Amino acid sequence: AKRGWVGGAAVRRYCEREGLMRTGREGPGVAKRVLAGAWELADARRDARGLSFDEFCVFMHLLCIASAGGSLPASLPKELVPPSLHGPDVPYPDAAAPKSPDTPRPA
Repeated sequence: AKRGWVGGAAVRRYCEREGLMRTGREGPGVAKRVLAGAWELADARRDARGLSFDEFCVFMHLLCIASAGGSLPASLPKELVPPSLHGPDVPYPDAAAPKSPDTPRPA
């Protein structure tokens, strides 16, 4: 990781080495398209730097779901959005919206 960020190539190498990504048609790990889908869901800022620590944690959680036979969601559920990523500059659906009129918005 460089300055708290990890790039796509490094994550791919890690996933291949650890058996998290299938390198052929058969074998352990998830298909490359699933890996790409998990990356897209986890990459909140879409800023081309890679994944932050929080985004990487979301990515790994999604890979665990997929590795266990589950399906990736169409969009990232609010409960998987780390608190550090809440805010108006993050495109997660409803991530910046307060839960009720009495709930203050995060600073």
